[in-house]
Amino acid sequence: MAIVAKSFLHNDDKIVGASGDADGVLPEDIQDYITASGGTIDGTSNLNITCTKFGSKIFTLVVIDNNA
Repeated sequence: MAIVAKSFLHNDDKIVGASGDADGVLPEDIQDYITASGGTIDGTSNLNITCTKFGSKIFTLVVIDNNA
């Protein structure tokens, strides 16, 4: 698999959700992206997740590189 990346922009009230399956909530969106982009992360994969805050928004960048 080649290097794939995706950025997300969430309101700061969407970084934690009460439910594990709530779309539009940061952790669930990242989990859905990882699953859709390669299924699982294993010993041959490199996963990088970076977040920064801009006012009331959270910008997140997810990069997956599979060296297999």
